[in-house]
Amino acid sequence: MSYLLFLRNLMHHSEKALSTEEVEVAPPKAHEVRIKEIKSFLCSCHSVDNVNTA
Repeated sequence: MSYLLFLRNLMHHSEKALSTEEVEVAPPKAHEVRIKEIKSFLCSCHSVDNVNTA
């Protein structure tokens, strides 16, 4: 198996825009598996500003 190259969107800080980065993933080793992610979601309702600390 060869290495796979992915693009991922990442937010490092809540006041900054999303950045796109390349990620190289090695093939799975013995006793490891590779999982294919079908969907992911970004929900703004769980931001730090909305957390109730009371």
